[in-house]
Amino acid sequence: PAVCRLGPSSSEHPERLDVQELLSIAHSVFAVQTVVGAAGFAGAAWRSSIGLVALGNLAFPVLGFAFTRDDTPENFRAVRFCAGYWFFGLLHTFYLALAGFSFKALLVGALKLLLFGAQWLVLARLWRLLQDRSLREVQFYLNIVVKNKTDVIKTQLKERHPHTGGLLGKIANKIVSDGKFTAKIAEKMVENIPMKMMNEAGLMVAATKEFQKGNFIVLRVAIEHVDVHKMVMLKGGEEKAQVVDFLLVLVGLLPGRIGGDLEYLLRGRIAQGLLRKMPEQIARQMQDLGGVEVDVEARGKDTEAEFLFPALRQLEEEAAAGASRALEG
Repeated sequence: PAVCRLGPSSSEHPERLDVQELLSIAHSVFAVQTVVGAAGFAGAAWRSSIGLVALGNLAFPVLGFAFTRDDTPENFRAVRFCAGYWFFGLLHTFYLALAGFSFKALLVGALKLLLFGAQWLVLARLWRLLQDRSLREVQFYLNIVVKNKTDVIKTQLKERHPHTGGLLGKIANKIVSDGKFTAKIAEKMVENIPMKMMNEAGLMVAATKEFQKGNFIVLRVAIEHVDVHKMVMLKGGEEKAQVVDFLLVLVGLLPGRIGGDLEYLLRGRIAQGLLRKMPEQIARQMQDLGGVEVDVEARGKDTEAEFLFPALRQLEEEAAAGASRALEG
């Protein structure tokens, strides 16, 4: 008979588990806890002694079970309340054990610590993978109107030809259309944005021109890689960097796998906060590109359409009005 040799399984290497596998584990654990919590709640109801512990032991597993059905980030944020409940419940258990010098309570606390530690490890790795994916999916749009083509061309030609630059500038402005000039500006922006983001923010980005009409262009900027440590140092400021370094030292005292996950989570949360500011910062930087005067509107991928379509209608109306004036003239 043929022998099937399997490689190392994901159960032997939990660091190789993907989002769906981790989500399935968390969902199953919450299902078991829901059953146990329901049994405890029923027993408390039978004894007419329902308290906060019985309610919490049922409500939070149900919450976790409901919000681990899929990997939507908004759903998964609710699971943080479950992790918090376990943490404070664990503290309460050890407090009672130490206050009452109860070996039995200490044993229960140790068992809870093992169970909750495993759950925290699964949730931490889930957060890490989801944050890593969300950081890679961050993208935004720069809607740019180039305003001073005439002045830029005249200035450039005067610098090259001091005596005849004025006349050459007038001729060049007649020859070079708004579209050609704007296309060249777009090429410069597409080249410059990735370099600026790497040098000033620790971000590896891809910039592409998505649309152009006349002097109006739309660039898409997508985050491909985040050097979170460099990003915090460059954008967070010295004070924030010191706080982060202190927290990372504390995290480094934890066991390797848990500490690594928590460190990644900490840096990921900081990076997400800083990324929210990036579109506006890029917009301001582009206004200083080569003396070109531009109006820039930065939009996320969820709000780009509601800005773009009215802008295109306005461009068409202005073009129609300009053509009408030319005919009348």
